[in-house]
Amino acid sequence: MGYSPLRLSPHFFQSSGGELHPLSIISLPFSSASSSSGSSEFNDDLDEIVSENQPAQKTYKLDKYLKYVNPLPILLALLVPSFMKSDSDGLRGFAAFLVVCHHTSLLLFPWFIHDAYGMTESPDHHLFIQLPIIRLAISGTPHVCTFFVISGYALSYRPLTLVSLGRHAEFSSNLASSVLRRHSRLFIPACAANLLSALLTTCGAFGNGQDIIPGMAQPFRSPPNAGGFVPQLWNWWYNELHLMNPFAWDVTNPIGGPYDPNQWTLPIEFTASLIVFLLLSGTSRLKPWARLTLLSGIAAWAGWKSYFAPVLFVSGMAIAEVRVQTERRNETTGVDSVCLDVPPRKSLSQRYPRSAKAVALAGFMLSLYLLSMPEWDRGGSNAVGYSTVISYTPAGWQGLMRNFFWPVIGAICGVLVVDSSSWLQGLFTTRLAQYFSRISFALYLVHGPMLYSVARPIAVALSEKLGSTDENGVLTSAAQLGGISYGLTVIGTVAVTAPVILLLADAGTRLVDEATVRMLKRVYGWFVKN
Repeated sequence: MGYSPLRLSPHFFQSSGGELHPLSIISLPFSSASSSSGSSEFNDDLDEIVSENQPAQKTYKLDKYLKYVNPLPILLALLVPSFMKSDSDGLRGFAAFLVVCHHTSLLLFPWFIHDAYGMTESPDHHLFIQLPIIRLAISGTPHVCTFFVISGYALSYRPLTLVSLGRHAEFSSNLASSVLRRHSRLFIPACAANLLSALLTTCGAFGNGQDIIPGMAQPFRSPPNAGGFVPQLWNWWYNELHLMNPFAWDVTNPIGGPYDPNQWTLPIEFTASLIVFLLLSGTSRLKPWARLTLLSGIAAWAGWKSYFAPVLFVSGMAIAEVRVQTERRNETTGVDSVCLDVPPRKSLSQRYPRSAKAVALAGFMLSLYLLSMPEWDRGGSNAVGYSTVISYTPAGWQGLMRNFFWPVIGAICGVLVVDSSSWLQGLFTTRLAQYFSRISFALYLVHGPMLYSVARPIAVALSEKLGSTDENGVLTSAAQLGGISYGLTVIGTVAVTAPVILLLADAGTRLVDEATVRMLKRVYGWFVKN
């Protein structure tokens, strides 16, 4: 059952005797029966579910007044996590979680942990975390590439399904809605997250650059401090106008903005989404094989010119086309077998399940290996296990995009393999993976500000507390001591900060992200021509 993100479920308050707790009749303003499930930076259409089976609730006239003044429902709605409400692809949930791990490592560890394993004889370059595949836990680029492939897939799947069914009028309506809503869909939640950063800046939450742990990769990050509440709001709005500018995207100079540099992906996401929408419109009347051939050619052309985002988005669209045609073929085979009263023809994976699993596992491990390619600037060309592979990087990718080529190949390969293997899909359909998938956009937006306003001062305080003082009263921090002392500092910082980030991402998903989806659909409905 799906629950509305802005309504307290009656089952949450149901007693063992089946009676409803009186609090269950209280609803929040603007609640509805529909719930948008899903980490929605990448897909509006796949992430929305309808709660059709919610039991009726007994309400009273007084409720419509109480619900606007009673803070208890609001607090409860914020504090109750939204587990078991998602049916989204768990793969992007894992990717979102690992992006948080990557930025956490920049705050709490030096740069050398991101270096390639074995690039020198130094012990700093023989760490377990630097090994292939293992290093994905602290990498950033591979997960951005995975996000972009999933974006192209998710934006295309429903329109391509409608095309395959011959429902072209519905396809046109769906595509028009997606195009008009896409910009607001991406940037309204981002503006809300940056407004929170602006308010935290006014309160001094990001510090002044003095209270840091020296030697870390990125020990300090703060939005510009305008010196007052109103000036800060003007500064925030000015920077948001630049972030939201739909004409300023440049893949070689992405715009992130001073309030959260992590948002450099959003202008790219928007522009690449428009490319997908254009291709959906232009290829909607083509035969499936012609459409797939054209998409493959466009992806190859973009790859030849080293445009990493179009390669990923168009490849995601091509993978969605393969999935749609596979489903249609399976449906046709099933219908034919029923009509002809013959057993359905088994696919190769059904006839040879062990071999299919072995091939899927090999493809998945290969994709992880390519995704974990160390960056050139961090010793990738001398890395153990990668020096030969990296020598085959095309000349067009050896400039500004040199760190993207192999992760791009790995991301495309990984999504294709997972989408084709029901066995591997089981790894990403757990409740935890689906939950992270649902909150992934909000998690992406809030984790940066929280790391530098909450985690940073906690890490500094713990490092000093767990340090040691010599006979002259000179303090040696835990970060300088290293070992167990700093290990406890990291564990303590993560233990306090992680729940704060998750709670804020969960609340942001329900109260901003999914609310934005509903608002945009409602506004679009007001102006659409019947």
